[in-house]
Amino acid sequence: MRTIVDLPDDHVKALDLIGKKQDVSRTELVRRAVAHYLELEQKDNRSKLDQYFGILKGSDLFDGMDGLSWQRKMRAEWAERDADIDRRLAGNKSLHDQKQQDFEGQ
Repeated sequence: MRTIVDLPDDHVKALDLIGKKQDVSRTELVRRAVAHYLELEQKDNRSKLDQYFGILKGSDLFDGMDGLSWQRKMRAEWAERDADIDRRLAGNKSLHDQKQQDFEGQ
């Protein structure tokens, strides 16, 4: 892909000098510089992932369980809670289901 990049004159001159020493074009030097930059960014991103991967291992947050076991435990608790709510709601009848009293009979 072609692209246009504005560089300061001193950078262009420095690239030209390096290019003459290495017998490569300014374009090739810019390609190499971009490739090097992208490689450094990938390494940095991998090191950030490695820094935080497994950060909770050994903590008591999961009660000694792995992530999947903990997730299943939490979902079971939610299911129990939902079943309890359903039982409570089943016992409550709406106003329309209750016998109506006359106003005077109260």
